[in-house]
Amino acid sequence: MRWARDEMSADDFDVSFLMFDIQRGIDTAALPDGETVLCFTFTDLNTFGRWWLVCQGCEVDLCYEDPGKDVNCYVTSTSRHLIGVWMGDLPLQTALRSEIVQVIGERHVCRAFPKWFPLSAAAKTPRPAKPQTANRTPS
Repeated sequence: MRWARDEMSADDFDVSFLMFDIQRGIDTAALPDGETVLCFTFTDLNTFGRWWLVCQGCEVDLCYEDPGKDVNCYVTSTSRHLIGVWMGDLPLQTALRSEIVQVIGERHVCRAFPKWFPLSAAAKTPRPAKPQTANRTPS
């Protein structure tokens, strides 16, 4: 993962895998008691561009069709950007500040987003250092 991330093309970004990993890793303890519904919208996708997580206690159901429930929090981004955050290549706070990732809804759920949103296991894998180029003056 350390080296492969630089070689990934747009076709390698799999929103289904992302959403299943979010489902497995979401920290439900950071969500309010009772049922919490989260809606993820990927603005660059026509197919599978919207997903819902229905969280109740430690149970998390993933839906790619609208479950017909009131949504507590909407997370909106392009697939590439949210995968970048999830992979640790784009810092979450940077993405939120620049509104590359937008989180809208109930204030307490939105504020807790950095706590309940999981990063991939690969996010902790350090990136390779960029080669240093020496400043050379023409002779």
